[in-house]
Amino acid sequence: MDAPLARGLPGKQVDDEVTIYIQDGKKKYFVMGIRYQQNDEV
Repeated sequence: MDAPLARGLPGKQVDDEVTIYIQDGKKKYFVMGIRYQQNDEV
């Protein structure tokens, strides 16, 4: 995974706060919901 947000989200749950470190410093996000989408391609 190359995207900073994608690297910071695995294992997080609803109501978790996520701090993402980027080139310009850091940003904080709050997980409000989680939705999964099934990919039918194999």
